[in-house]
Amino acid sequence: MNDRIDPLTPSSSAVLQSHVDPTSARFEANMRFLADLGFSGAQRGRKDSRGRRNESYESQHNKGR
Repeated sequence: MNDRIDPLTPSSSAVLQSHVDPTSARFEANMRFLADLGFSGAQRGRKDSRGRRNESYESQHNKGR
């Protein structure tokens, strides 16, 4: 069993190279857009169409979930 591959040891083929520049304006704009999108989605999921809190959300919140 010496030929087993340890999943915790990265091999050269398992490492992905990134060419993303986190200091670019395009990267920052995309990050802001995704953050706003996630926030608005979370807010929308907590209220129904009439602006009231969803009963299922309240039920899960009261259970500490």
